[in-house]
Amino acid sequence: MAQGRFLQNAGLFRIDPGMTWGNQLISNDAQGGYYRLNYQSRQLLADVGIDEVRSVSGLGSNTTFLTGDLRYQLSRDWGAGGVANASHSDGGTSWSLQGFVDHSNAGGTGRAQADFAQTPVGQDTAFTLNQSWSTPIGTRLSTSASVERISGSLANGLGQDSTVLSLAAYGGGQFANGLGIEGNVRWARAVQGQEAPGVAANVSLTWQLSPAWELLATYYDSRTGSWTPLLVESPLTPPVATLAPSLQERGMFLTIRYRRAAGSHFAPLGGAPGAGSGEIAGRVFLDANNNGRADAGEIGAPNVTVVLDGRFSVQTDTNGRFVFPVVATERHVITVITVVTVVTVVTDNLPLPWSLINGGRAEIQVTTRDRTEVDIAAQRPR
Repeated sequence: MAQGRFLQNAGLFRIDPGMTWGNQLISNDAQGGYYRLNYQSRQLLADVGIDEVRSVSGLGSNTTFLTGDLRYQLSRDWGAGGVANASHSDGGTSWSLQGFVDHSNAGGTGRAQADFAQTPVGQDTAFTLNQSWSTPIGTRLSTSASVERISGSLANGLGQDSTVLSLAAYGGGQFANGLGIEGNVRWARAVQGQEAPGVAANVSLTWQLSPAWELLATYYDSRTGSWTPLLVESPLTPPVATLAPSLQERGMFLTIRYRRAAGSHFAPLGGAPGAGSGEIAGRVFLDANNNGRADAGEIGAPNVTVVLDGRFSVQTDTNGRFVFPVVATERHVITVITVVTVVTVVTDNLPLPWSLINGGRAEIQVTTRDRTEVDIAAQRPR
């Protein structure tokens, strides 16, 4: 319900125990309701919400979730805001705070962000600097640096008390005629305490060999170094330093695609035979800091269906990338199709609690012999 600058939403739900979607389990054994209040002006955005979830069978947990966020545009180049969340369930009370400052600078757009979270088992404090750089048309680059302090929380049954430094970069674009490259890399290491060091990287390459042949290649490499956590074997004995071995996972996907048209003029998607055409490419990504931009360290959403003009569809790859190689020169509508499921990403799904900005809809203009890039963000409730 909209009234002036205010928008209100409310609803009730009930999902009986044991419900599934096809052969996939979904969130079930839950009933309750929610309420949202949003305010928007030229400089101020604010919303608050409350969710109440109860177990239908009485065997599950009951949770009350409160959330609120605020963003104020101080001037043309500066903006600031914050997010607060609180959750109370049978397992205790947890809460988190986030504050950020956005700045349009000579290099692009930057954000300084501080996060603090506390649960019944530990605390997590992080400070992050993100920068989306101004680059030539057709290319993208963003970087991120963060320091995170973890204390008291449990990972694989082990208590943590460490400070972790991480650096990340994400970028790509068209660097030559018919050649497109996309890649990201993330490095993390404990500067205090015990935590496994890690490096993860992947690179995707698309090469138009000829009008009929196309080569698609993806390489990924993920390494976790060895470390020595303190393992509690008995409450009667001191913790024991136990070596955890290093792990490495890497692989490569190689695809050769052939397209051939004969008889009449080739018809681009949404156009008549012989009509001018261009290319649409993009990425569906999980917008962890809710700024609407693909920053370094933010992962893509794989196996999500992207629909062009409600008729033509493709699925995102392991990095969340998608491409429509031959599209008619005109205005088009991109839509992302999702089905709610639990935690993991499966075909045509986003993980809870992520949802798409603007319902996953984007309108773009395609020009002849040009490549149009579009990023579609999924965000968590704030």
